[in-house]
Amino acid sequence: MPKPLQRPHPPIVVTAVAPFSKGVTEAAARGWDPISANFLMPQWVRTHWPRYAEGCARTGRGADPANWRVAKSVFVAEDSATARDYATGPDSPYRFWDGTYSGTPSPIDTYVWRIDLTELSGESRMVIGHVNLVR
Repeated sequence: MPKPLQRPHPPIVVTAVAPFSKGVTEAAARGWDPISANFLMPQWVRTHWPRYAEGCARTGRGADPANWRVAKSVFVAEDSATARDYATGPDSPYRFWDGTYSGTPSPIDTYVWRIDLTELSGESRMVIGHVNLVR
């Protein structure tokens, strides 16, 4: 693997997406730090720290919580009415889900969705996304 020219090199941070991510372990073993993705459920994010500590321990590096980042989506508006309209208004990109499951209001959280599809060309692929539930 090529070595960075700058000493010390800028921090290298890798995105952690999967629960119990082996990528976090391997990144930590290389001296890189994780950033847990913004669309993960809290119980998945929680699984990244032990993997990070495991990778650090493999190379004798201390696992420093200050090096673990967790991404969050933040919407900034001029006022609450504008933010509410963006989240729930008729032109909102989030208006297609009413925040319920089987008629019961879902808790405020980030919800991940997955679609397995086959294109007209016959190519199969998976699309993953998320929606942040706000009230």
